[in-house]
Parts: sequence; structure tokens; C-alpha cells
Amino acid sequence: MDKYPFEVKQLPKAGYPDIEITFDNNIIYLEMKTSSVKEKSGFRYFYYTGGEKIKSAARHLLLDITVTEETPRYWKVEKWALSDLSKLDVRLKNEFNASKTDLMDEKSRIVSSNFNNGH
Repeated sequence: MDKYPFEVKQLPKAGYPDIEITFDNNIIYLEMKTSSVKEKSGFRYFYYTGGEKIKSAARHLLLDITVTEETPRYWKVEKWALSDLSKLDVRLKNEFNASKTDLMDEKSRIVSSNFNNGH
């Protein structure tokens, strides 16, 4: 894709989107997913968190590539599909995230035991 008239930039870090494409002064964000899952699945396949990599109002596309391992380390493309993510029906999941260190912070502790003193 990195040929005229496209300007393609691989975006840093994991997460959506993978690639920013400039075409005719328009930005397109592209997410690429490759897997061997051939059937519809309830497994979470795509998720969006934040938006730090998105800097422009743009079209958002998903390129889904289905592959099969024919021999060790040789994968054959079975099919592919390009989708417009503006048409995607999404489910919003409110989620609270904290590590054990966060949860056990001294400033929020009411009372605790200490069995390290040998008693």
C-alpha cells in the first residue's frame, strides 16, 4: 500500500488502529486482524480503548484476514474482508480495573492483620 497515491504510516504501540493512511488529503485508520478462526465466534476479537493514536476525524476500516496453516510456519490466506467500522454495532462494557497493589493501598485500609511477627 505504500505506493503513490497512498502515504502509509505504521502507528506505534499495540491497540487500535494499526495503520494511518493518507489518500487525497483524507485520513483513513486501518486495523488489521489475522486469525485462523473461520466461523462466527462470541470470542472478543476487537476492542477499542482510549484513542491516543487517533488524531484526525477519519474513516475507520477493519481488514480481516482468515488464514490456515498448511505446513509448519506456512500460512495460506483463505479469505479476507474489508469493513467500515462506522457501521459496527457495539456493546459498551463499563469496567473497573485495579491491581492488588492498588486495592491494598495503605491510605484506603481500615484494618488488617499481620502474621509476619510469629504470633
